[in-house]
Amino acid sequence: MSDFFSVQPLTPPIDRSGVRRLARHSCLDIHQVHWLRSYLATSGEQMLCWYQAHDSESVRLVLRHQGATEGSVWHANVSGGAGQEPTDDGTDCVVVEFHFDEPDSKRMASIKTAILTTLKNAGHSVSRTFVSNNGARLVYLVVGQNEVAVSACLQSAALTPTSVWQCVELSPNLPKRFAAHAASPTSVRSTPDSAIRPPTPPAGQARPG
Repeated sequence: MSDFFSVQPLTPPIDRSGVRRLARHSCLDIHQVHWLRSYLATSGEQMLCWYQAHDSESVRLVLRHQGATEGSVWHANVSGGAGQEPTDDGTDCVVVEFHFDEPDSKRMASIKTAILTTLKNAGHSVSRTFVSNNGARLVYLVVGQNEVAVSACLQSAALTPTSVWQCVELSPNLPKRFAAHAASPTSVRSTPDSAIRPPTPPAGQARPG
């Protein structure tokens, strides 16, 4: 499978529980798509999603099930593995997007290096990077809540992002400990008839028979 990402506007805005509602109605199994992470804007008005699928059309079908009418799906190279699932409380991040009208692989490589160096020197930690295979999109996930500081840091180095927004990293799926419980039917132990004994009658009373 390959990695894909999309950034979708959300109208009306959704909350954290809304992400899992979308996942339940996305027909992920039918289209053989793994929805790994969601990065929901604190405003609830947009969301970056990371998928693994056989092709981009499978991801588009999932998005249609969700009711998405805007946004694009990008085949991508992703750095920073899935690792441990975020907690129910989520993990605060800042999304940094760069859009390029005229993709250039050499230019992209130099910009990537400059961005990472600038953020690192300013004390910011990058948890994940999405680079579209056609070189038109570059997205960074920076740990923390301070989108103003991240934006100012990049602009001070003459690196002007297309968009910077605060988000929370979420898993679209139930935590494994809850999912396993929900998937397991309540087991009822059957007792063989031979093990069932009639109650012992009081002394002096004959056992029914």
